[in-house]
Amino acid sequence: SGLVPSLLLCTNPSIHFTVFDTLKSSLLQQKYSRSKGGAKADEMRLSMTEAFLIGLLAKFAATIATYPLIRAKVMLMCNSKGTPAPKEEKSDGDRYNFRRGDTTLNFGGRVYDKNPESGTEKIDCKETRTRPNLWGVLCSIYKDEGVPGLYRGCNLQLIHTLLKSALLMMVRERII
Repeated sequence: SGLVPSLLLCTNPSIHFTVFDTLKSSLLQQKYSRSKGGAKADEMRLSMTEAFLIGLLAKFAATIATYPLIRAKVMLMCNSKGTPAPKEEKSDGDRYNFRRGDTTLNFGGRVYDKNPESGTEKIDCKETRTRPNLWGVLCSIYKDEGVPGLYRGCNLQLIHTLLKSALLMMVRERII
């Protein structure tokens, strides 16, 4: 489980390098036009600071574009490791549940909200699959938490990847 999101996440480096090369070309073209022909376009290079900042922006764009897939992949992997719902909420079709706090998320599109005052409330969504899949996870997150739910934890992912990627692009531009 998580194979489809892993394959789709191959687009992250594609987006990253495409955005980086596009911004780099634009910046070098501006530098060339400002130099009034004093330097050849092929000889112009990014400074280390420019490469760092462009690398940061490029990775930010790639991470924001693919983060819902990253989150779905993690949730699918957690589900395959088995964090089942409590037995009183579990039925034959509810084998694939994921618990977070007081909420049990069923990858078939069902959400159980455990409320101490009212007991357990079952909310049925249109999605009725019982096997976890990418679409079911994304749909369940969106129905339960909206767009902010799709990006929950994104700040940690950005901290994890932005600096590393920006430094990599800075060094890469110096070497090449």
